[in-house]
Amino acid sequence: MVTDPPDWSAATWEGARRAQIRRALRLTVRERLEALEHLSETSARLAQSAPVPPLSPTSARDAPGSPDTECADASPPPDSPEG
Repeated sequence: MVTDPPDWSAATWEGARRAQIRRALRLTVRERLEALEHLSETSARLAQSAPVPPLSPTSARDAPGSPDTECADASPPPDSPEG
């Protein structure tokens, strides 16, 4: 059983862009209009959603699961005032 080797032409940014354009050129007018309608609906939903404020450096550091809060019983670094 012989299989064809994988097509790696779309494995780069440029190749992926070319593949995306080739797929878009194969769409019918109806498919393009349907895609435009879906994108418009998605845009409207996103515009209505509440904006999420960006995390400040301190809130990201104090977030659950961040490297600084993973182990509560870890000793402070030697150069800290607590160490």
